[in-house]
Amino acid sequence: MSARDEGAVALPNEKLLDQAIDWLLRVNDDASGNAEAACRRWRAEHPDHERAWQGVVSVGARLRGSTASMAPRAAVKVLHQASAAQGRRAAIKTLMLGGAFAVGAGAVWQGNRAWPAWNAAYRTARGETREVLLADGASIWLNTDTALDIDITQAGNTLLLRRGEILVQTGHDPAVKQPMWVHTQAGVMEPLGTRFIARVLDGGEVTRLSVLEAQVRVQGPTLPQPLELAAGQQLDFGPQASQQIENIQGDPAAWQQGMFAASRMRLDVFLKELSRYRSGVIQCDPNVAHLTVTGAFPLGDTDRVLDALPQDLPVRVQQLSRYWIRVLPKKL
Repeated sequence: MSARDEGAVALPNEKLLDQAIDWLLRVNDDASGNAEAACRRWRAEHPDHERAWQGVVSVGARLRGSTASMAPRAAVKVLHQASAAQGRRAAIKTLMLGGAFAVGAGAVWQGNRAWPAWNAAYRTARGETREVLLADGASIWLNTDTALDIDITQAGNTLLLRRGEILVQTGHDPAVKQPMWVHTQAGVMEPLGTRFIARVLDGGEVTRLSVLEAQVRVQGPTLPQPLELAAGQQLDFGPQASQQIENIQGDPAAWQQGMFAASRMRLDVFLKELSRYRSGVIQCDPNVAHLTVTGAFPLGDTDRVLDALPQDLPVRVQQLSRYWIRVLPKKL
């Protein structure tokens, strides 16, 4: 079932859903941490347990309306107050069955084709990057034009990448380190002590996972089974994606240092990437699209990058306005 099926909902069986809700309520009501440890053991028993758990643990981050942007603990309390007659279990189940979630492979929400970005808790503008530090030592870098929500609970940290690209460095101190899940419309990624990049492509339907250190587990409705990627590996997954594990080309994390690295990249692809960091449109003439670009380029001065292209390639840059650039064949 793809994210193109609007309103489609894929749910675990009712028994597992009940068990996952039980665990959510027990973890939220237990201050000792014993319930959390037992819950992790239950989740590890079978992939279906983990999928059911992922569907309910993200209640606060997925709800819209009065409980929007709340952590699961707070959202459960609101649900309890508003739905005392039917009980917390029934309230949570009603929300899930009513389409607030789709708990498929990796708890992918499919209530809408596009996740709105304007009301995300963390956002960056075009050309801007930003770092967010979590209490457990994890570092989250947001690339240009990115929208992200972060839901922190006793069970772990849930990141909802609505748009753009993030670079995640998980914490290293086992005493405070929390489990983490990164959700996109295409699926969910679980880092296994690692550094990795998640990028939303094609309007949200495709996600690119690039693992820089250690491993990341990924699952989604278009993947036949969960996959584990190791350092140096990359995967595009989601509808219309290749879904083949490949080796990383170039340095996908160069933007963290304000640079853009290209290695024999087609000019049309290069210009499309460069346009992410500036306002307006960059058009590439089909007659020069096949030319290749190699080098490291400063993202803080995209005008300079464009001006330098004719020095290395048989092209000319035509600036029709500040926001309309055309790259054309060089005049003979």
